[in-house]
Amino acid sequence: MGRRAKPTFHHCYACGQLASSSAIERHHFPVPRRHGGTSTIPLCLTCHDLAERINIAGWPEGWAERGIEEALLAVPELLVMGFRARLSRPRRPDWIDTLAGLQAHFHLPGRLGEVERPEALLMRINDLDHHGRLVALKLLPGLFDDDPDQAAAWSPIRFDFDPHTGVALISYETTR
Repeated sequence: MGRRAKPTFHHCYACGQLASSSAIERHHFPVPRRHGGTSTIPLCLTCHDLAERINIAGWPEGWAERGIEEALLAVPELLVMGFRARLSRPRRPDWIDTLAGLQAHFHLPGRLGEVERPEALLMRINDLDHHGRLVALKLLPGLFDDDPDQAAAWSPIRFDFDPHTGVALISYETTR
């Protein structure tokens, strides 16, 4: 009898769950594959479905609200850019005015090309919990649809897991 290969395990970037390789999907982040993205992060099947396939309105009760509240504190520019892009044909035009007011008041970028330090925004995503990370994973890749020329500036990321803290982290390889 041959020896069986030892199963490999990975931590989900969003929820931190330890899962076997067969229960992990590689999620293109921050640049989606359709825009030439090659960097991937591991997500468990549930988190990958939530980030990639399930509309935020279909998330479990309270998850979107908690994630948006947390992201608003840590990465408000991501929310402003993400919601403005999705509300370009809004059912609620007053949201556009509210977001434009937030953007102006806090001097937030309105498009990816206006973000001075992509690595700083990516590092702040690490500070989010499960729900906040899912919101970031949902919003950021879609912004490249409006600003595809920015893909190169956002591409050089690496995924690491800190065994001492049990936290999954994105790190950015500065090439500029």
